[in-house]
Amino acid sequence: MTNEFGAVISQTAPLEKKMHLRSIARATSFVMTIVIATTLAIPIGLAQTDTAQVAPVAEHIETWKGTLNLGAKLELGLKVYRQNDGTLSAKLDSYTQNALGIPVEFSRDGDKYKVSNKALGLEYEAQRSADKSMLKGVFKQGPVTTDLEFEKTDLNYEVKQNRPQTPTTPYPYDSSDVTFENKKHDLSLAGTLTIPRGDGPFAAAILITGSGPQNRDEELLGHRPFLVIADHLTRQGIAVLRFDDRGVGASTGDFSTATSEDFAEDVRSGMDFLKRDPKIDAAKIGLIGHSEGGLIAPMVAAGRDDLAFIVLLAGPGVDGARIIQTQQSAMLQAAGESPEAVTANQQLIAAVLDLMKSDDDVTATAINAACKSVVEEIQDEDLRKKLDVPLGAMFSTPWMQYFIRYDPSTNLQRVQCPVLAVNGTKDMQVLADLNLDAIEGALTKGGNQNFKVVRLPNQNHLFQETDGSGATGDYATIEQTFSPKTLAVISEWIAQMTK
Repeated sequence: MTNEFGAVISQTAPLEKKMHLRSIARATSFVMTIVIATTLAIPIGLAQTDTAQVAPVAEHIETWKGTLNLGAKLELGLKVYRQNDGTLSAKLDSYTQNALGIPVEFSRDGDKYKVSNKALGLEYEAQRSADKSMLKGVFKQGPVTTDLEFEKTDLNYEVKQNRPQTPTTPYPYDSSDVTFENKKHDLSLAGTLTIPRGDGPFAAAILITGSGPQNRDEELLGHRPFLVIADHLTRQGIAVLRFDDRGVGASTGDFSTATSEDFAEDVRSGMDFLKRDPKIDAAKIGLIGHSEGGLIAPMVAAGRDDLAFIVLLAGPGVDGARIIQTQQSAMLQAAGESPEAVTANQQLIAAVLDLMKSDDDVTATAINAACKSVVEEIQDEDLRKKLDVPLGAMFSTPWMQYFIRYDPSTNLQRVQCPVLAVNGTKDMQVLADLNLDAIEGALTKGGNQNFKVVRLPNQNHLFQETDGSGATGDYATIEQTFSPKTLAVISEWIAQMTK
């Protein structure tokens, strides 16, 4: 899911975790990462790396460009600076991931270059060519080792991603920054409220982000899907509230200790805020959740009679354990991994999930031990090395433990307001048939008389139209942010539910 939902084996794990997840999942490295944003297994977290420790820059003296090819391609930049005292420093850019100015440890001894970042576990050692135009070396991160070349380029070189759907001002509606309080958890949430011009009152929707720390636009890889959705809906006469996750952007609170239920309380606070606005019709407020947000929306709606609708965009219909198992298998098979590799990976995941389901407070140490016992049984040495990655720190977080055990069908059965559930047929993170069938079954069992399930051909987890497999590595290279066809499905259905 956005980001990135659950944990996935990542081909591009070499530049680690969130935007997201939020993350970001291609299968040569067999490195497990949490999807940030929203939604993917791409390591978007670089964009949030703390740059405060980087020394003041005196002079920019070199810029290098290169491509890290791990199934999905990452366009990289390396910028070298000379400080006032003559020492050298550097910053790494991952243009594909929209992660710029990543601080690194840097040294240059003659024509030998060395770059590292301990927090991300990456190293790069290279030799500069005789004509000083190329760097040729080896990149390492975790179990990944691969050749990487950089070419010297203009000092001001940068890669600009084309995102033609991103709205630009002036808008034909009112847009304002707002804050509202979650009094139960003593935190303040900051966002943007867009309202059509006119007297109102207007129907309204609250956008709920996917997994990982997300800003109000659910921004990842240069895409700003929630800005695109909010712009479209507001132009159609529907007010929209979107907000930064707790601990992200201008919102207060601690994201790292929160679970999906905590995020649901943030959404409830947003509903209370909208009901107090005289330009909002309190009887026509609904929720739109993407990925994990599609899990949270039914949590909020369950047992309530004051919601006009909920829209589930690639929302899960099965528990987190099945989400992880199915997305892992789909991604590895699409990446061309051998049946032996897929089976071994499934055995590793199963061992972790079985342990988590049997222990309410499983530790990172216990998870790592369970992984080790599976890996030691693998006969193929190369495969054993790929899978020998400690997963304890990731799987022992409060969010992950809650996600693994939570079954969304219970709350889906209690939702009585109108529901629109949509998913792309090429979604590899929340598989369409598995989850839409489960959502439909739960709503039917609960007696909901007004719901619609839509399968969208050739759309991925981000609702981008694609001719490819739907692999997360394509998210950055596809210029479309959110399918106009899907925007129309959403807005037309909401208009019917709120007329």
